[in-house]
Amino acid sequence: MRNIGGINRIVLVIVDKDVEYIDLFRIYLRESDLGDKFIIKAFSQKSMLERYLKTNRDIDILLIDPELVPDERLITGIDVIILLEELDHLNEESAFPTILKYQPLNQLISRIFSIYLENHDKAKKKFLGKKRTTVLSVYSALGGSGKTTLAVNLVKTLTTIEKNVFYLNLEYLGSTEFLFSSKRSNDFAKLLYYLKTNQEQLVSKIEALKKYDLNLKVDYFEHFSYPEEIQEMSKNDIEILIDALVNIGNYDYIIIDLDSSLNERIIGSMNKSNYVLWLLLDDIIGLQKTTILLNQLKNTFNSEYQDFYRKISFILNKFLGQDTKNDITDFGFQLNGYLPYIPDWKTITDGQQLTNQKAYSDQVLNLIKALI
Repeated sequence: MRNIGGINRIVLVIVDKDVEYIDLFRIYLRESDLGDKFIIKAFSQKSMLERYLKTNRDIDILLIDPELVPDERLITGIDVIILLEELDHLNEESAFPTILKYQPLNQLISRIFSIYLENHDKAKKKFLGKKRTTVLSVYSALGGSGKTTLAVNLVKTLTTIEKNVFYLNLEYLGSTEFLFSSKRSNDFAKLLYYLKTNQEQLVSKIEALKKYDLNLKVDYFEHFSYPEEIQEMSKNDIEILIDALVNIGNYDYIIIDLDSSLNERIIGSMNKSNYVLWLLLDDIIGLQKTTILLNQLKNTFNSEYQDFYRKISFILNKFLGQDTKNDITDFGFQLNGYLPYIPDWKTITDGQQLTNQKAYSDQVLNLIKALI
């Protein structure tokens, strides 16, 4: 590790026979959010690496093709050695951690950083970012009110103005794979395991398990393979997870897509949120359910309810631009914004369809400016 200009940087040496691969890796890492945390050295020949190692031992990470690993005496003292393997040669019994060579570079770099942090617990504080993170939850008492549509448009709007965003879907039946061309996996289950058993390694596991969507330019977790698993999350679990995402310091915003229910993970998320965007519809049933849920939350937060209530911004969704059929003020709700009804969303066939309506995205931007 080297200190340059008062900044601690990880010295990473990559060794591979494929010069083009090395160049792509170096360019991507330098331009990534983690770029300022690394000093990169690269070699494509074993002999050149060995010559370097004879005079330079200040190496934190050696990322290397297994066929180019030098004599053990030359690599003794290197903090972390990671084997860069191709899928058909993957050796899970290796003495060193292995990583797939051909995978999206953002995932590769996150995995490298994760392995390093797992082995250097003290380094976490030095290499966490310094961004001030705003946590914003999207909620409604009524299913089908447009929570996910608003959440994903918040993501799109914020990343368009070059904000770093993490999207966290906490719905029982999430739409992550539809929105991000992703898949269900057991990654969130792994994260839940560390939440409950090994919180010290949580930051490194977040780095390893998060995914990145190139279209929306957002980090996220793939949803549970089995929806029942998300029910295991306690209020304490979700609060620890949100704190960890905040403490990483790399995100300007965390957007949480909540379920239309009231359980421990929802209450924990609201508790940790700076803002709660609560969607309303011009619908008597939804308005009555909102009143009931607010009374439940009043009992839950007790003396802290007023502080919690100040976080809420009531947004009327699917607004037709005219007077509402129901007098919303009769229910005690002060509206903080409106989102238009979009006829094209009657039938959805593609996730990108939800983020291509200028009338809607303009109102989302106005909400961000007004409320945040």
